Amino acid sequence: MKQIFTELKKLIEEGKPAMLVSIIACEGSAPRGSGARMLVAEEGQICGTIGGGAVEKKAEIVAQRLIGEQKSLLKEYKLNVKDEDDIGMICGGDVTVHYCFVPAGDAGWKNTVETALSLIEENKPGYFVEPLNDAAPYVVAGGKDALSEAESGAGYFSEPLPIGERLIIFGGGHIAKELVPIAAQVGFRPVIFENRPDFADIARFRGAERTILGDFQNIKASIDIRPDDFIVIMTNGHVYDYYCEEQVLRYDVAYIGVIGSRSKIAAVNKRLLEAGIPQEKIDTEHKPIGINIKAVTPEEIAVSIAAELILERTRFRAARGEDTASCPMHLLHH
Repeated sequence: MKQIFTELKKLIEEGKPAMLVSIIACEGSAPRGSGARMLVAEEGQICGTIGGGAVEKKAEIVAQRLIGEQKSLLKEYKLNVKDEDDIGMICGGDVTVHYCFVPAGDAGWKNTVETALSLIEENKPGYFVEPLNDAAPYVVAGGKDALSEAESGAGYFSEPLPIGERLIIFGGGHIAKELVPIAAQVGFRPVIFENRPDFADIARFRGAERTILGDFQNIKASIDIRPDDFIVIMTNGHVYDYYCEEQVLRYDVAYIGVIGSRSKIAAVNKRLLEAGIPQEKIDTEHKPIGINIKAVTPEEIAVSIAAELILERTRFRAARGEDTASCPMHLLHH
């Protein structure tokens, strides 16, 4: 969404009309879930995606026509070739698409986009609220409780701004270097915590929000741990891993993953129990970290960790009652 807002701001400043195309609901099997968006200008698609293939091409053509007509539209597409309104896909579900017209140089839209981008840059929560009529979207600052009952209802499509969950990585070695850009690309905000100056250099980590040169034995002196943080522990030694785990496990966080062999994990677990960490708390950790894809290289291990982070983030958001855009995405090739 950040890229879409950035490109939309450019179009508005250039005095060009545009169309914000959003999937606001889906049912059955569909390429993308609710919240998928793309931005279309007079010349065609600019950025974003609502699933690719026939559904996206059809939507692009409709968006270009609506730009010429200067109007918005709410339309349902049935992804089944036997249905009257089908668009040539056989996924078996359907999607509701909102075409929201952005007038050329519109000051109200410009203010909305700038407000959204400001909140995203400052990592502050907010909602992009899209009325499903001819009214222009707007931004509500704050969490879900900041939305009115109406804004949470059927006449609106309200989506949280993508500020992303913070990912604190203790240890800045080879795997962390590969993990940071992947994690950033899928919406996390990576922070590296290191006790070695050379490995705390921000230049090592493309996509990192920041790096911290600190003491593994005194984490709180350098960073506050929050309930929505995702924690990855992969320091340069099992002793440092223990220091980090012993401290982090005393907080309630969204996720803790620890790298290491099963023998190392067993040894550290023994020390954690001796330090007074309950077994049920230790059991909440993901270790060894990552989804088992038989990864070997730092790059492969980073992929396995990122996959697990994505899965656990979806579970975390679902537990908080957030829309996780749950329509299947396995048919993007159609």
